[in-house]
Amino acid sequence: MSKVENSLKEKNTGKSFEANSIIVFTLTMLANVLGILFQSLSGHLLGDTQLFADLNAAMALFNVLVLPTTVSCCLIAKYTAELYAGQRVGQIKYFLLNAAKVLLLLIVLFAGVGVIAHPLIGRWLHIGDKTVIILVIGLAAITLLSAVFNGGLQGMQAFIFYGIFGLIGPVAKIIAVLCSTLVTEKLTVIFVVWFLGTIVSYLCGVVLLRKVLGKYPKEKVDFEKSKTIQYIWRLIVANAGVILLSNIDILLVKHNFNDEAGLYSGARMLGYSVMYLTNTFVVVIFPMIAGQAKDEAGNKKLLKRTLFYNIVLSIVAVVCLMLCAEFCIKLLLGADYLSCKQYLLPIIAYVLPLGMLNLLANFGMARNKTGFINASLLITGGIAIVMGIVVKTSLFALVGCLSAVMWLAVGGNIVYVFGRREKVDGNK
Repeated sequence: MSKVENSLKEKNTGKSFEANSIIVFTLTMLANVLGILFQSLSGHLLGDTQLFADLNAAMALFNVLVLPTTVSCCLIAKYTAELYAGQRVGQIKYFLLNAAKVLLLLIVLFAGVGVIAHPLIGRWLHIGDKTVIILVIGLAAITLLSAVFNGGLQGMQAFIFYGIFGLIGPVAKIIAVLCSTLVTEKLTVIFVVWFLGTIVSYLCGVVLLRKVLGKYPKEKVDFEKSKTIQYIWRLIVANAGVILLSNIDILLVKHNFNDEAGLYSGARMLGYSVMYLTNTFVVVIFPMIAGQAKDEAGNKKLLKRTLFYNIVLSIVAVVCLMLCAEFCIKLLLGADYLSCKQYLLPIIAYVLPLGMLNLLANFGMARNKTGFINASLLITGGIAIVMGIVVKTSLFALVGCLSAVMWLAVGGNIVYVFGRREKVDGNK
């Protein structure tokens, strides 16, 4: 390929990245606003900081249990992106249908194992209502099927449909928390309605996929099983690390500092809003890199641009959040949560490297080169678990130690990605 062709390709890729980022940013920010509204309504309507802490711990448990969903979504998005880049759309239809069949079997297995383990989980999180734990497990199991819709639409870069599908869940959660005001078993109702909303989202997802794939005849496709299994293993490790680090703070706080968990949950809701910006870039960058995985120079330029946007927007978000902290707390959670302002800075210090690790992990997964990021995530996750066992004197000390370790992991990964020459067919 000539220099002129390379230049045109880079220019078009840049324009595509920015344009897709704007689309995804708009739709995902709308979903994020709905997510904040859900948290805000929960804080106001539950009327109990301890119940609010139980809800956040249950949702963190859900986020951990959807690891198989996240892995499946990445796998489907990568192979769909490869097929889409080769204009083999009929094979995408065949691939997604077979993926759905496998995921339905996994749902049954996952739910069975989860129900057996639910008493132990409830005791560890200090959640007395075991029905809530069972519902969370059931919801995490049924969510497996969402990987077909999210992964398929993302891989085909159908970002408008992807965003529309992503709005259904937050809307269902808002309806759920409103319905909870009518009964005494509030958390139970929230997860039941959320479960029903997930079923509705699948009906909408089928319609959206048919709009993209309906006119193409189904064509059989086979992937090399050994490479697929290797890739799945790498996805499991990478996503397990990201999910663990994304949720271990609230799980450890709930276990070690249960009395402070309610206020910490309120501050966490505000602090984690910074990650909404990073997640937007992750959605866009993954299929673009997966579709051109061998273009090392182009992919690194795309990562540099993404990191730059992420840092700038995160700084703006943090400054705005700190300047308007009291107003946001009163508006979103109520005056009872004003004391949670003291936790904002530790949470922000924790969230900023977490967002960058998520971005770097997805960059590696899209290229199927996850050796270093996986090792760093495993080590960081292991240290986090040890800290949860050792650091029990202060919540601030625990979160501060977690933050420091993650900043070291970010620095190590950035040096690794940009400081070494890649092998053409390497898998590291």
